[in-house]
Formats: sequence, structure tokens, C-alpha cells
Amino acid sequence: RPYRTLQREREQEKPLPVLDSEMEAKLWDYYIEHVKPESTYSFTPSRKEMLARRYREMISAGPTPREAVIHVGEAILALSEDDYHMGRKKKYEGRFQNDFEDIFGTQEVFEKWCSTYQTNEKAGRA
Repeated sequence: RPYRTLQREREQEKPLPVLDSEMEAKLWDYYIEHVKPESTYSFTPSRKEMLARRYREMISAGPTPREAVIHVGEAILALSEDDYHMGRKKKYEGRFQNDFEDIFGTQEVFEKWCSTYQTNEKAGRA
């Protein structure tokens, strides 16, 4: 296709919704409530950007903004219920792998937690 046609198509595409600061704060609070990291753990610009990226990736894959937020919450819940990552598994007590990055660090890791939630839900564990 000619360049001008591609350019017009891009101009007509709607920009992806942005995760508003109120919803960002609610998701962070949900993470704090379920994962319970150290009290010094804060919602840094880097963590905000990670969350925003995963949200935009979800939206670009097709879910509505509401569905994308639900998936984010499900990923947090899946990690919080994982005994190994939460340091509750025998022989691994106290060895936490539950940083924000362990859920939202990459799209692939995030998708894994979303999938884990779905699997747990089907098995009646969510």
C-alpha cells in the first residue's frame, strides 16, 4: 500500500486508553493488600511505567479497559496465592519472589500470572 494510505490509517486509529491515576492507585493498594511487601516498598515511577505497559498491552490485544484492569488484579491475586513466591512453601520459607517486577516485569511474565489465575479458577482454587 502507498505510504499515504498507511499514514491515514494510522491517523484514524484511536490511541490506547491510559490507566488513570485513580485506578493506578487502586491497583497498587490491591497489590499491597494481597502481597504485603516491606513497609518501605513504594510505587516508584518505574513500577508505574511497568503497570502502564502491561495495561496498554492488554488493551491492544482486545480486552476492554475494564477487562484489562480485572486481568491485572487476577495476576496479583495469582502471585499472592502462590506458596513458593510468597515464601510459604516448605524449605523455601522466607524466600520471597513477590516483587512488583515478578508480576509486571515483562509481558510474558504477566501473561503467565494471568494464565495461572485462570488455571486456578478452573480447578476451584481461586
